[in-house]
Amino acid sequence: MAYKYKSLDNRRKAKRNLERLLKKLDETPMDFPHMEMAANSGPAKSMSQYFRLEYVVGVHIYCEDGRRWYSDIEFRVPEGIPKLIGVPVKMPCATVEQAENFALSLIGQMKANPAKPNLDADYRSFIIDEFQFEIPADLFNEMNAAQAMIFDGPDNGYAFVTGRLEEVRASFGGRVTKGALEGISEARRLELAAVCSMALTVGLNRWPPNVFDESTDEIEGPFIPKGTIEETTITTMRINPRPPKGPIH
Repeated sequence: MAYKYKSLDNRRKAKRNLERLLKKLDETPMDFPHMEMAANSGPAKSMSQYFRLEYVVGVHIYCEDGRRWYSDIEFRVPEGIPKLIGVPVKMPCATVEQAENFALSLIGQMKANPAKPNLDADYRSFIIDEFQFEIPADLFNEMNAAQAMIFDGPDNGYAFVTGRLEEVRASFGGRVTKGALEGISEARRLELAAVCSMALTVGLNRWPPNVFDESTDEIEGPFIPKGTIEETTITTMRINPRPPKGPIH
């Protein structure tokens, strides 16, 4: 069963984990050399300015399949921005101690080297296959408000949204590629932006999601942060902001 971040019990544990790790840092001073958060993708860039302790609400430490350990730091961020940074799905830790040390290193980095504001954070980004859509924050908020009525079911619209994402992929031959998107109309771009906005609203920031593959992925431990939030380089399409209303002087 997948770990449930929204579970009240798990949120309480995450808060206690954060308090415990902060206390550990205070009691045992550690040296954290500067780690540049080279965020290469839109989702990473949009949340990088929140890489500060005042935005952290908890540390989730959990095990999948009895042997893959993860730790994810949860942040308080605006709607549409990724809320979690942690052990990559495809590079789990082998022990709970390694997962905890991963979280401890990130918290130590935030304490020693708090992030600076990101001037390009007024966009919300969503990755589908190897393509990234960047949506102006004001347009995302407008779409988000208009779509709120859809998400009133038992799964808060997750099934509806993932179904629409698969329809988008099918309309491009099963996978969204750079070639498939070349020359599409502005109306089609806005339609895709609306689907991406819906996905962000239900907590997704990429589709299909990363999953651990037993045949190709191996448990790594201890896992040492490489200094990046996300290293994947992908093609980006930025949706243009709407022109201001009223006369232009």
